[in-house]
Formats: sequence, C-alpha cells, structure tokens
Amino acid sequence: MARRTVSVNDRTAPASGRTVGGPAIPDSAVWQDDFNDGNYDDWTVLSDSWSAANNYLENDGGGSGSKIARLREYAYGYWEWDHRHDPNFYGSKTHFASDGSASDTTGPSNAYSINHKNENNNYRRTLDKLVDGTKTELLDLGTYDGNWHTYRVEREDDGTFTVFVDGEDKGSVVDTEIDPSTELVLGADDTGHDWDNFDVGTL
Repeated sequence: MARRTVSVNDRTAPASGRTVGGPAIPDSAVWQDDFNDGNYDDWTVLSDSWSAANNYLENDGGGSGSKIARLREYAYGYWEWDHRHDPNFYGSKTHFASDGSASDTTGPSNAYSINHKNENNNYRRTLDKLVDGTKTELLDLGTYDGNWHTYRVEREDDGTFTVFVDGEDKGSVVDTEIDPSTELVLGADDTGHDWDNFDVGTL
C-alpha cells in the first residue's frame, strides 16, 4: 500500500519523534483541515477551550469532557488524521462517525470512535462502538506513546471497518448496529491531546 508523505515542516514547531505515513490520499476527499491557518473556523466548540495557534488542534482548557465537532453528511467512507496523546493525561476520543448535535455539549450517544485509554497506565487504543451511551470494544489497536501517529479508518457500505495506524493494517470488523451520519466529534478529558491533518472523504 502506498504511504502518504507528511512534511515535518507543516508546523511552526513540529513534535520530536513524530511518526508519519499512511495510505495514499484518494481523489475523493470531501474536506481536509491541517490548521496551518492557525484557526478552526469550520469547527464548533461544544465545551471547554480549544486552540489551533500552533498549527494543529489542541485542547488547551484542561477540562474534563472537552469536546469540539465538525458537521458531515455521510457515514461511509474514510477518515484520516494525525493524533498525539500524552500518556501522562487521561483519555481522548475521536468519534469519527456519530449522531452528535452542535447544540449537545454532552457529546454523541451513538458513535464509532478511536479511543485512547489510560487504564491504570496500560495506554491502550481501540476502535469502539457507542450505543445509547454504552461502549463496546470492536478492535484492539495496541498501545500508544506520546508521539504523533497517523490514523485511518475505512468503512464500507456493508459495515466493514478497517483501521490503519501509520499505514499498518490493524484489522477489520463488521458492525451495522448503528448508522450515524452527522458529525465528527473530538473529546478530551484533560490537556495533552492534539489532532492535525484531517482528511475525510468517500471510498
């Protein structure tokens, strides 16, 4: 599989030890955001404080349950982004397909998510399903560190999810229990969570 090249110069102050790579970006991108303009104008803050001043999106408020969202109109396709999670802090969630609402500060009740979990310093990352607020783990994606990593999720029409981390296929699972279609929602339970280089589109 072709790997995407990400320049370490796409930030004013790139992180040390950043991991790059991933599947090639297809021509079917619907929206992209690298925050190099220093703002997050197309995003809706649901709770707490966020910033793109360093040319990536970060939760800088430090509050528990911080959330920010971006509207979208379909639930099948691909989602790709870079993420850095400081293991010294609590978990973070990337609800890449959810039923969230821009007016709902509590976040979505139904969603598919990539989660980073401290779990008493076990530092696990997983693909999870959230149904009526109850979370179910679908795929174990291994452990995480404090470096930048590229995540990509592909969802086929039949409900097959395939997850890549830094271009490595981490497995597939079929799930059709929910059909969320309105928002991508990011959640952070402390500071130390950063996102960048969103690329979302159809397969």
